[in-house]
Amino acid sequence: MIEFKAVEPAEVLHDIHYRNGEFPQVHMVVMTRLLVACYVDGKPVAACGFIPQHEGVESIWALISDDVRGHGVGFIRGCRRIINGHMSAAHLHRLQAFCNPGNHEYHRFLSMLGFKNEGYLRHYSPDGQSISIYGKVI
Repeated sequence: MIEFKAVEPAEVLHDIHYRNGEFPQVHMVVMTRLLVACYVDGKPVAACGFIPQHEGVESIWALISDDVRGHGVGFIRGCRRIINGHMSAAHLHRLQAFCNPGNHEYHRFLSMLGFKNEGYLRHYSPDGQSISIYGKVI
């Protein structure tokens, strides 16, 4: 069974086995307005957070473990429901996401959620890495 619920970061982030040892940067967790966790059979397998940027605009981050495999359809539907519900409740006209240009699986995931690739930001991250930006606009 797959379920989504709002949680406090300490409740779930340390329990998810992230791909490639990924973990959200501290400032992302601190600035997060809403943290939503996805559970499969009671085990946390993913988390996402919404970070306010300015009136009507937020950024979203997500960490997804390999344990979500086999639950793709339910996972995507649940993510769409959470994202669309949050955009409506928070009166957002734009939600944006950033990702590593080489992470093709995450690019596909964002596209399935209705995000559009808006470009490539060269040397954007604090460590000088380039990133891709996606946007979902209502």
